[in-house]
Amino acid sequence: MKTILKQIVEELLIGDAFTQYNLGDVDWKGLERAVIEEGYNKNSNIDLIKEAVIDLFDSVGYEEFGVEEIESYNQD
Repeated sequence: MKTILKQIVEELLIGDAFTQYNLGDVDWKGLERAVIEEGYNKNSNIDLIKEAVIDLFDSVGYEEFGVEEIESYNQD
């Protein structure tokens, strides 16, 4: 499950051209528990797991899972 979560988080956050994130201290176990509490596991459809991660990041924030925003670039 950790591999799936890493792939999803990297896709969601690393793909942001204007912000950089530190994923070195991510609480992967905590994120995994939260996704499981949402009703998904490693055998679930990856798109459903991704939706759960997005919902969690929107509701409690990615910072809650140890993701740090380290630098933002202004679009101007």
